[in-house]
Amino acid sequence: MVLKTRAWASGLVSLLFLFVISCAGGGNPVVPSSPGDNSGTGLTSGTDQGRMFTDPASGQSAGRSGDDGGTQLWGYYDVIYDEGIGEFVISPVRSAQFTFNMLGFLQPPDGNPANLEILNFEPAQFLTKGIIELDIRITHPYANPRLVGFDTYGVLIGKASKTFGEDTAVKYAGAGDLMLLNSDGYTRWMNPVEFTEPGYLGYTEGMLGTKGVSWTATINGYKYFADGLSVNGSIVEYMNNAANIEKRGAFMPGTSNTRHYVIQFPQDGDKYKIQFQYAIVSHFRGAKDANGDPIPDPELSDFPKDANANEAVCIHLKNTTGTNLFYDDNTGNAGGNLAMELTIFDWQAVKAIGGSGAYALKEIQSIEIDSPDGLFGTSGVAFTSSQIEGKQVAFTDNSTTLKLTIEGLVPQKSGPNELIFAVYNADPTDYAQPLGGVWPPDARLAAYARAVVEVNDTEPYVNYPPKITEIEGPTEVDCWDGSTEYTAIATDPNPGDELTFWWDLMPSGFFPIFLEPGTPNNFKVIDWSDTSSYPPGMFDLWCKVSDGEYEAFFFLTITVGPGELQVEPITADDEDTYDVYCTNTDAHYSTDAQSCTGGGTFMYRWLRGTGNPPSNPNPSDPNWTQPSEDNFIIYSWDNTTIGQWWIIAEVTEFALPSYSPPYLVQRIDTPPSDPLPPDGASEVDCNNTAEPYLLSGGEDCDGGTFQRQWAITQTNIPPTIGWLTPGDDIFYVNWKNYPIGTYYLWQRVGLAPNWEVSPSLEVHRNNTPPNQPQVPDGMQFVTCWDTDVEYNAGEVTDCEGDPIIRAWALGTDASPPSVGWVSFTGDYFYIDFSVIPSGSGFLFQRASDTDGATWVYSNGMDITKFNSPPTEPDIPAGPIVVDCHYIEAEYECGDVYDCDVGDIITRYWGITDSPFMPPHDWNIFTGDSIIIDWSVYQNGIFFLFQKATDGAAESLSQALEVIKLNAVPVVGLPVGPTEAWCTTTDALYEPSTIEDCDPESSFQTRYYLSTDPDEQMGGAWIPFEDEFIIDFSAVPVGD
Repeated sequence: MVLKTRAWASGLVSLLFLFVISCAGGGNPVVPSSPGDNSGTGLTSGTDQGRMFTDPASGQSAGRSGDDGGTQLWGYYDVIYDEGIGEFVISPVRSAQFTFNMLGFLQPPDGNPANLEILNFEPAQFLTKGIIELDIRITHPYANPRLVGFDTYGVLIGKASKTFGEDTAVKYAGAGDLMLLNSDGYTRWMNPVEFTEPGYLGYTEGMLGTKGVSWTATINGYKYFADGLSVNGSIVEYMNNAANIEKRGAFMPGTSNTRHYVIQFPQDGDKYKIQFQYAIVSHFRGAKDANGDPIPDPELSDFPKDANANEAVCIHLKNTTGTNLFYDDNTGNAGGNLAMELTIFDWQAVKAIGGSGAYALKEIQSIEIDSPDGLFGTSGVAFTSSQIEGKQVAFTDNSTTLKLTIEGLVPQKSGPNELIFAVYNADPTDYAQPLGGVWPPDARLAAYARAVVEVNDTEPYVNYPPKITEIEGPTEVDCWDGSTEYTAIATDPNPGDELTFWWDLMPSGFFPIFLEPGTPNNFKVIDWSDTSSYPPGMFDLWCKVSDGEYEAFFFLTITVGPGELQVEPITADDEDTYDVYCTNTDAHYSTDAQSCTGGGTFMYRWLRGTGNPPSNPNPSDPNWTQPSEDNFIIYSWDNTTIGQWWIIAEVTEFALPSYSPPYLVQRIDTPPSDPLPPDGASEVDCNNTAEPYLLSGGEDCDGGTFQRQWAITQTNIPPTIGWLTPGDDIFYVNWKNYPIGTYYLWQRVGLAPNWEVSPSLEVHRNNTPPNQPQVPDGMQFVTCWDTDVEYNAGEVTDCEGDPIIRAWALGTDASPPSVGWVSFTGDYFYIDFSVIPSGSGFLFQRASDTDGATWVYSNGMDITKFNSPPTEPDIPAGPIVVDCHYIEAEYECGDVYDCDVGDIITRYWGITDSPFMPPHDWNIFTGDSIIIDWSVYQNGIFFLFQKATDGAAESLSQALEVIKLNAVPVVGLPVGPTEAWCTTTDALYEPSTIEDCDPESSFQTRYYLSTDPDEQMGGAWIPFEDEFIIDFSAVPVGD
């Protein structure tokens, strides 16, 4: 067939139409197997790369059952526009990629090239816009009524510059790409990227089509071919026509159908470039009777519904009422919501041929929407099957209409914004073919479509109703929850709207009354502890929100429980927590409980056991303790098995028991534990040569055997080496072998390699003082005359060999004095007692090996220093014969000495009448001489003594014998006449003086007349008393 048309461009325009009709399966030919077969029957078998093809008349196949169907290629045409002759030339395609026999399909009558025709070619807009319009008519190549094609697509294949959402394998044409402007939908079938097996199961490049081009689109636009659908007919109107439901989009054998194409070609520089490929896809499955045998002359109702496409065949954006999208070209502000009604046609929704039912919704696994204009950002939006369940607003036997809203969009431009829809099939979900082949293994079976939504170029003001999306708060409560806040999550698309909230809590199933006034607060506080107002049961918490014009409602169903007694988790003392040993003999465990009703008395019972705790404690278990008001229990873990244990507390109020969570305890095999530090001296020196230390503690109450070892270290860090095993529980340390310092003694118990180490005993190895000096040996009674008394101090040794200094001292009591120490060397020392006060005391010695920092003292020796009297005074030297005229008789007494240090000597003299009896009365004197007035003494023999005393003792001299004689009285010259005559017979004379120094002397007076003045004793003396008279008459003349 040749179409006459006007030449419109230079060069060759080549259109390759790949006509694909699904006729797979036993008894359903894919291609005629022999040329000249006009009847469609009696075809011989042929193979395409090893695949079996069957005779449509026999309905049998050597390798497959007759119910196989699928999507396959029948053959290929090159459609070429020859500018030179102004005609389209349609010729059969044969290539190395397409090797099975096609002659029967290409030759008359079934293979007539007129089966594919180009009509009404209109290139008028090509030079200015790159648009070509044309009609394509396809004639069914067979007359066999069994070979009905369903859902036939004429697919325009090109390049892609857009990716669908996040599915990078789905690529489609964008601005500047080849595009079918009036497509009825988009399909993934037979794209050259993924369906790569040559032949009827995949894409094959046309011989005269555009060669060597990388066709990148994986979804391509198509026109739908079906009986009853006119050249410019709307697929939506066709699908909505109830009369067409039974036709099921069939393409009957022997019929022809024509569809109008408007193709946009891509621009290459200043010209538009013709570059495309074309494929036709159809679906088929054989009609069979109840026995599974092919029906020779079937009706449409005999074909199973899966003879149609499994995926949806048409996606129609019915309207966008309620959409308020905007992109303000002046301000750049953008926003709004997309509201749309989307109708999806799917033949699989027909419950049964001739039947009815809304099943299209069930055929949808999910819906995804993308926009190459960035309306949804970079990832698109998706609706799952559960999300669209409540969105259906209408349905027919073969369709569902959904009301979908996408809020909060931010358009990137004003004007038309393109939408790409993908409706994913629920079952099957992939592109697998019954006859095998190559298809995208990870691809989800889907139908695709493009549509446009208008975005306003100015920002509108529309008051939208507010919405409550959620009430946040607990849905299961009891009286324990007390005051609980519930928050309504409300939104209002209009910024600045003031929202008012009303709340009401009603028994579940009752509508709210909203008696309380409205409030701007979006929260409600309910006090669940008010059990009279909120008894156990079901309640609906309603919230109403209003922006002053519109209202929205939401309610949350809340279950109010009975408020069981709350038993707190069991607690234990620190040492009785998870790990316990047989040494935990008084483990204390306690719990407590709280009641939100109050008024009852809590009674406690306790139960413990081994292994895993029971999920529901048995209140009849005989091992429960007796009920008690005590909220604690004391368990002993002695004599219990090793392993996991549990403890449960039961608390009862008003006969309703509640249980604590199980308290898990791990009963550990008790190793020897808590060894005590070695017990012994902590202050030692080198004299401790076999100091004993006792090892104790660390017993194993589980009865295991163990060892004890000890060690010594110089740091307070448990050692890892150096442990010694004693013969019994005592070990000995020779501290003489250890230098001065601090040491730590340790004990460990157990069996290698598992040991438990005790705390340490800190031991101070002290400097060893010298041996205690002996008591000094020597004189115990001394005087000041003992000036060099020797004392034996004995030998003093030091076990460390330190140099020793020694000293002695006298003290007044049995404790060594703090001062007065005199150093000495050797084993003897000497004392000069003349310099030491008299008295009783003690003599000590001491020794030091620390240069006097510390001392070791001997015991004291009793010692007495007697007080010595002064030296014996000399015999006084002076007159030994005296009379009363010796009134200042001087006697030399000499020196007196006292050897006692500090003594003060007092000296005395005295006179007595006996040489053997010292005087009673003493006269004190100083100096070395005395003066005696003998005139006061009677005449006689006297004895003169002197003595000296130091206050404690005295010395007495020997006596000096002194004779006191009577002194001659002193008589003065007689007083009277110095001249006398013979006539002087009564010359009166009286003594002028008569003196006698002897005390108490009596006088006898006499006178004597003599001519010799020196003759005092001569003549005769005449006594007189007071005066005497001389008669000179008888005295011779003379002197």
